[in-house]
Amino acid sequence: MIVGSLLLILVAVVLLGVGLAQGSNPLLIGSIAASLLAAIALVVGARQAAAGRVDERDERDGDADRM
Repeated sequence: MIVGSLLLILVAVVLLGVGLAQGSNPLLIGSIAASLLAAIALVVGARQAAAGRVDERDERDGDADRM
């Protein structure tokens, strides 16, 4: 998800540049939409990574309890 977010940011920057150069409102709106999608993907990716770290810690704590 985080890599996807970076790719969406790249797309947003390209759309912004082309939209400003051509004065195209649809391209500027596309840039904003890509930025919003990148933000959502980044939040989802960060939450998944955090949940994975918690699961790993719980598994290690469970192994220590069994000893």
